[in-house]
Amino acid sequence: MRNELVRITLEEGTKFTVEYGKKQLPGLTPEEEKEVEQLNEALIEYSDFTAAEALEDEARQQLMEKKKRLEELTEKKIREHVDWYPIEENLIETLLIICRPTHLHTYVENLPVDLISKLFEPQMTFNISGAPWKGDGSFYPPTKVEPQDDDPGALGGRTQKEQEVIYVVSGANASWPDYITIEEENGIVYIKPKKFLGDIWGPINTALKESFGDIWKSKGPGDKEAHWEAKL
Repeated sequence: MRNELVRITLEEGTKFTVEYGKKQLPGLTPEEEKEVEQLNEALIEYSDFTAAEALEDEARQQLMEKKKRLEELTEKKIREHVDWYPIEENLIETLLIICRPTHLHTYVENLPVDLISKLFEPQMTFNISGAPWKGDGSFYPPTKVEPQDDDPGALGGRTQKEQEVIYVVSGANASWPDYITIEEENGIVYIKPKKFLGDIWGPINTALKESFGDIWKSKGPGDKEAHWEAKL
């Protein structure tokens, strides 16, 4: 099954659930609209939440859950969102996630057992293309894709230090080429924002800090030259 969005949740070590996501435009179903009305009625007397202090712990917890649900529905009403649909557990026997520094993680399910065993043989190299399955039990020959020089995410021509930083940054955000540039100069790798990063800044900063130390350089709010520096 192919889909733009896949969410895998690991539970208790080896148990997992798989969900497929579909992007939806802003809006609520009639049932959700009714739920919003009911939640507003239930919460109206606790608008400033000072009255909630007199409630027992369990009642206060229920109140907070209603408030959280109302916030979720309000956000869903005004913004694009993703609806997740779980797939039945018995329909998936195997999972394979392919991680590459400059690409989104690739998710494959229910590969033949004999192919999985070959993938983990030390002498075996196997490339999975976008549509390798012939339908008769065999695969098309893998196609080798060379990185293009004008591809901002390509590793072709990258220095070793740049590649190390790319590996860390891509783990924090797979779409990093849309937001930052990574270039080495005089032994230092400069990671510079190309646009406003917003919530993306935090995960990238954390990943770089954990890997290379405290490296964010900024003169304060409004500094258009603010950037990261990685000294490897």
